[in-house]
Amino acid sequence: GHCQIAMAYYTAGYGPVKETDMPFINSVVKLPLSSIEKEPQKQVKEYVYLPTVLKKREGDKITYINSMDGNGSELTEQEVINIRNTIKAHIMQNGGVSMTYNNASMSRGDDVNAYIGYTDNETFHDVAIVGWDDNYSKDNFKATPAPLHDGAYICLNSWGTESGEDGFFYISYDDMYVESRICG
Repeated sequence: GHCQIAMAYYTAGYGPVKETDMPFINSVVKLPLSSIEKEPQKQVKEYVYLPTVLKKREGDKITYINSMDGNGSELTEQEVINIRNTIKAHIMQNGGVSMTYNNASMSRGDDVNAYIGYTDNETFHDVAIVGWDDNYSKDNFKATPAPLHDGAYICLNSWGTESGEDGFFYISYDDMYVESRICG
């Protein structure tokens, strides 16, 4: 699900709950919220949507688009750097942030857990951005087309330690959606 769904659930007082109290069952059957009678481990009273960026790539040019202003206005590279710094500051002060991406369109590096996606399909999977490496080499990404810039976010997936490197992986800053829907 998306962070908006989780935040609505959390701020309504339903969760999160410990998995030991309510084990995950991989099922398409949806539980009504009213059936969850577990004590929430934390009450979420507020959250924030961080500034977001969509990207369009044509050849060796990336266009940065403000996805929050409703007009699709273009952003400069410096404005994108400022948005990244806002995301990083939030992580430093509050912990990881939720990010939605399209994992079905990801291109994986051969020997490293490095991903980048360029399709314009809808995003549908959330992970936590828990860190970053501004110097992470664009050469670690084996996608075609390859990223134009060094740098990546370090993400933690919910798929367990068998996914990525003990559950962690890199997503290039040049990924189309990596900064498009972030909340914390």
